[in-house]
Amino acid sequence: MRKMTKLLIPAILIIAVIISCTVMYTSAVSDRTIYISATGTGDGSSAEKPLGPGLVTDTVKDGGSGVLTTFENAAYADVIKWMKDNVASGKMVFANDALSKAHPLYRGLEALGAEGGTVVVVGDLFIDAANAFENRYAGDFKLPNTGEVVIKGAEGSKLILDHSSWDSTSLWFGGNTTIKNIAIEYRYKVTNISLTQYEAGFSFYANGNNLTIDEGVTVTSMDYASATPVKGEVFPNIFGTTRNGLEQTCNPILTVKSGTWGKVVAAGHSVNAEKCATVKGNSTINVSGGKIEYVNCAGVSPFSNRQFSAVKGNVAVNITGGDVSFIDCVTGAGIEGALMISIDAPAKVGTITYINTTKFGPSEPTTKYISYKEGTIDLANVDAAFTNSEVVEKTVTPPQTGSPIAWLSATAVIALVGASVVISKKRTRIED
Repeated sequence: MRKMTKLLIPAILIIAVIISCTVMYTSAVSDRTIYISATGTGDGSSAEKPLGPGLVTDTVKDGGSGVLTTFENAAYADVIKWMKDNVASGKMVFANDALSKAHPLYRGLEALGAEGGTVVVVGDLFIDAANAFENRYAGDFKLPNTGEVVIKGAEGSKLILDHSSWDSTSLWFGGNTTIKNIAIEYRYKVTNISLTQYEAGFSFYANGNNLTIDEGVTVTSMDYASATPVKGEVFPNIFGTTRNGLEQTCNPILTVKSGTWGKVVAAGHSVNAEKCATVKGNSTINVSGGKIEYVNCAGVSPFSNRQFSAVKGNVAVNITGGDVSFIDCVTGAGIEGALMISIDAPAKVGTITYINTTKFGPSEPTTKYISYKEGTIDLANVDAAFTNSEVVEKTVTPPQTGSPIAWLSATAVIALVGASVVISKKRTRIED
């Protein structure tokens, strides 16, 4: 007991330091506000004077023919029309990313810069910019680096993710971002190659930052495969990092409070079996509202054996509300730390799967554990890897919020005090 006390004292001191860091970590968003619109001509100072698109000066290379096309102070809308008419011939690459940089959303966030603040969308705004477009389906819209920012809509405004014909397939965020109080409309075609190539719709890439879908976000889906659009069944996705082999040292926190989403993934993904989009750190998914089809903790994607997400640290999934159809835990690409899932009322979770494969990475997390409140999930729908007394606890543990203190879990305490952890059905205890 004396030995255990000696071990816990330094741990308590470190806990205090981490709590202090947590307090400092929480920062208010700057009160600066920029208004933007698709047709704005103002300075962004008000909804009546929104900032609009800029002019495009750039050279575009056609990857198919090698032909170069140069734009000099061209109107944004004119370049978009040119792209729609020409991109099918090959991969069109902007030398200086001028199309993306001329988009109102990019310009608004760039104006906020490192200080951060709020961008207010006025009217309907299409996300239709990218640095490169390929065969009318692939394009990444990379937003500028910023401080803490909020993106929201003025009354009646809408953010349109038009994936139905050719437009960009992703938004890469450049700083901690909160999206709230805005309608999002996702347009797609079931015959669009993007839905088979990426087996996904439009994606929000947190890019290693914190991404919060706050209250007041509605997401509708429309299938444009026929002349008359019909209600769609595919919804946008949210990823902790990006895609295609980029390993990022980060601790992304994904929070969903509203809206309807396809996949929410702790790390990133890839269309190539040799490339893993990886979090080198800890990843947290918090769900308190909205509707999500799949929460993917890490590992080989359930949608394709070519898609991966890896976390070289801990993964915490905290579901305290909303409706989640599936939680997928596939460890082949690696959860190298602890996997902790907490489900509290009034959340509803359909199925939890667990697939252990050594094909692409470590065979097991160091710890896997589910705590849940009765009524939130039927244990008959939980993979057998979780349904023994070693890893399932009926009493919900204190939720991990995703702040630095969140990672003072059982595994973290072990590292601090040099002890080992024993998880039982009744309690978590530390042994020396």
